[in-house]
Amino acid sequence: MPTTPSPCSNCRFSSNNLCLTNPINCGTIISMKTCTKCFESKPISLFAKLRRGKDGTSPFCKACAALYRREWGYKHPGYFSKMVSKHANKLRQHVINGYGGECVCCKERNSMFLVVDHVNNDGNIKRKLSRHMEIGANLYRRLIQDNFPSDYQLLCYNCNMGKRLNLGVCPHRTDDVAKVPYKTPGTPSNTAV
Repeated sequence: MPTTPSPCSNCRFSSNNLCLTNPINCGTIISMKTCTKCFESKPISLFAKLRRGKDGTSPFCKACAALYRREWGYKHPGYFSKMVSKHANKLRQHVINGYGGECVCCKERNSMFLVVDHVNNDGNIKRKLSRHMEIGANLYRRLIQDNFPSDYQLLCYNCNMGKRLNLGVCPHRTDDVAKVPYKTPGTPSNTAV
């Protein structure tokens, strides 16, 4: 059986955590609220903030909300991962369109093959310096927000791997740039003495 919220000590009227004696609140903040799931009276700090809520908080406590989400997740397996994947694909397509929709090296246009590449080969440094893991949707969001910065480009996967294995130069462009011999990571360089 639900319990009523604790009344305001000044005017004896209340709705959830704010006093409602008249259109203007009397200023008293009630520190307890009753959960609509478990019907227990709990401190207002145990309720999540919810802007659209009548009093700015969720109608049920955080523990009941977590239990509900867990039960709902068991009944609908894979729903959230599908939604996240769908959203990330939309962001990815927006980034591909923003960078011209083709590989800057070989002009491949199939979006299945296109990847975002760091022009200056400094992706590992940027990932170490950033506070958030900037891969996938996080990276796409930032690129859109920064209006597609010029230190990123689109490459097809072949050109991206070729650039990685050829010390930063795509094999398609070795005619344009002096040929750089391939050096296996971790092996000493062959230098003349």
